[in-house]
Amino acid sequence: MVAVIDRQLGEVEPVRTGDLRQITRLVFANMTGVDQQFTAMTRHWLSRLYNQVTIPFYLLTSGWGYKVVRGGQIAGFAYLSLRPQSGYIFNVVVDHPFRRLGVGRTLMLYLEQKIRQHGRAWATLQVDAGNAPAQTLYHSLGYQPYHPYFWHW
Repeated sequence: MVAVIDRQLGEVEPVRTGDLRQITRLVFANMTGVDQQFTAMTRHWLSRLYNQVTIPFYLLTSGWGYKVVRGGQIAGFAYLSLRPQSGYIFNVVVDHPFRRLGVGRTLMLYLEQKIRQHGRAWATLQVDAGNAPAQTLYHSLGYQPYHPYFWHW
């Protein structure tokens, strides 16, 4: 099932179980060296192996995943969890070849729309303190820091 928001946002699809292998590879390729906590968690080969097994399970059970597909491959994905009064956006990842092409913005606007549809008035997300490109995107969407790692709108 493909959810089309409008021509400006493009197509956003739900993540399927069959996507988890590719998404796990994208997590490792795009978060290592950018996300300080993830990088620290994957330094040892045994930790990397453990995370390759647990990340798909975590993503499968922690919220709803959405992806943008470009040229037949997953260009980016993000997850959403609904809290009693808000939405929580996490694991926003855009693959390197698709950065600065609107994939992250498309995902964020789609998730914000989902949050509003579920009657939540605001959202939070976590961003690594050193991830300036992501912080720039979130700031342009109206998010403001309220803790060193958490932003909200």
